[in-house]
Amino acid sequence: MRESRAGPKGPFIVDKTAEREDKTCEHRAYSSVNQYHICIRALFFGLRNNKRADVTEIERKATETATINVKLDQIGTDVRDIKYDITGLKKDVQGLNERMIIVEQSTKSAHHRLDDLAEEKEK
Repeated sequence: MRESRAGPKGPFIVDKTAEREDKTCEHRAYSSVNQYHICIRALFFGLRNNKRADVTEIERKATETATINVKLDQIGTDVRDIKYDITGLKKDVQGLNERMIIVEQSTKSAHHRLDDLAEEKEK
């Protein structure tokens, strides 16, 4: 579309299609910059949320590790207590074995005396 206009040096023709193309190019450039801006913001927020998720995951793993360590410490303490109890039981059993040996010897001696008494009585 062409339009005639008067200027200081006389009439001249203005090409409106060129103006529209210039405006369209400006609009496209603005739109392109706007799209890049949106893309950069989306990337920024996406990375920020990903980082937040990573921090949450690290915190969850740290909590699990701490819980496992506490449980392992408790198990270690329980094992030490059981070892101590077993050591005490071994000493008790050893003492009972010694007493049983003494009782067996006394019983054997008593049987010999009874056998000797029975032989004397038979004579």
